[in-house]
Amino acid sequence: LLSCLCPKAQSESCDFSIRLASGEFTPMPTRVQSSALANSRNHFFVQFDHPLSDVERQNMAASGLRLLEYLPNFAYIARLDETAAIDRLNEYGIRWIGSPTIEQKLARIFTTEGVPEWTRRGGNIIQLTVAIHRDEKIDEWVATLAPLVEAQILGSQTISNAVELLIPESRLYELAAMDAVSFVEPALPPQQEHNNGCRAAIKVDSVRAAPYNLTGSGIVVGLWDGGRADGTHT
Repeated sequence: LLSCLCPKAQSESCDFSIRLASGEFTPMPTRVQSSALANSRNHFFVQFDHPLSDVERQNMAASGLRLLEYLPNFAYIARLDETAAIDRLNEYGIRWIGSPTIEQKLARIFTTEGVPEWTRRGGNIIQLTVAIHRDEKIDEWVATLAPLVEAQILGSQTISNAVELLIPESRLYELAAMDAVSFVEPALPPQQEHNNGCRAAIKVDSVRAAPYNLTGSGIVVGLWDGGRADGTHT
């Protein structure tokens, strides 16, 4: 909470770590070089030295800097429009700009343990979930870019802008390197029984006790159970 409220005047004491699903890092502040961005329309990370106001966001959008998705702390996935006023970028308190690495776009398990066994679908084929940047159209990506990595599309979600697909394992890093790709993670692992630890993990007993006294009444949930029904459960 303190990092979210850090005022611009006290930016030296702020937490400027950028937290990604693949890990976190703290970039060194650098002045924006207009020449480096002049011919680039790829997605990039941008971090500010303060929390942005609605007016600042509007001014940036008018200047052609599109902030697509927030990344703690003070950072965004961003992209420049064709008509972006690049020379004005330093007016907005930009602390750092950088391109995501392939490793930052891959779920941590790929770089620490390798391709999970549960994703394998025979031979060298693996199943993945691929998030596409929110300003990209899934249909266009599927039609024009997915074939470049020999992808077989299993399904897609427009709400999350994600695609479920099969590809040869050797194409994993090539897939992550695509500018339109935001993040790559393994397909979900198979469901397992004997997971009664979920109750403790989500702190069910804590919310049932005072001062919350929650019962779950009136709430609809999804449940998977691979075992026999227990007549004592209600």
